[in-house]
Amino acid sequence: MESKRPEAGIERPPQADQPVRGSNRATGRGLTTSTLMTAAAIGVAGSVLVVPLTYLQLAAGLANVALVAATLGIWMLPCLFPLIFLQRPGVTMLACLTIGVVSALTTPFGPSAIAALALEGALLEAPFLLTRYRRWDWWLYALAAGLLGAFMGYFSTRALGVAHAPAGLVALTVAVGVASCWICLIPALRLARALRRAGLGQGTGPTETP
Repeated sequence: MESKRPEAGIERPPQADQPVRGSNRATGRGLTTSTLMTAAAIGVAGSVLVVPLTYLQLAAGLANVALVAATLGIWMLPCLFPLIFLQRPGVTMLACLTIGVVSALTTPFGPSAIAALALEGALLEAPFLLTRYRRWDWWLYALAAGLLGAFMGYFSTRALGVAHAPAGLVALTVAVGVASCWICLIPALRLARALRRAGLGQGTGPTETP
């Protein structure tokens, strides 16, 4: 018997083991509605942490600027965790913008909080953007956390009204800010790994601590 050939111009439907053209691959870096909603939800939940922390930093700054720098790691967590957990481009920026909107409505900084959080989100995503979001190694998270800690540590004195801070004080706040972000990064990496082992999240890259 002769086997029937598909008629010209008619495409056969893809088999179960064949990839559909245009679909995301196993290493897909696409953004789905679920991913966006998760990132935004983390941002809203993070606002519950960031807003009270803002007032605490303002109060603590009157006594000790270095104490404010020590809290920067806590500030970083809701911003960087979406990138650790979801491992998709733009999720940290979305979470930061969400926190910025909430902060603009609930803190004395007003709309400037949105611009500040957007800049922080860009700093955190920058190392991964350079790799075109193809690598998710722990040291990239450490680099991102260090960048944010150094940046926020440097400007923490000005944000608290210390216009002409001594160089030693600025160096101290930068060092404390970086150390705080690195310390808080470790439990964030371990939490993301535990959630992924439990079947949650969409990340595929390594997030093991050294």
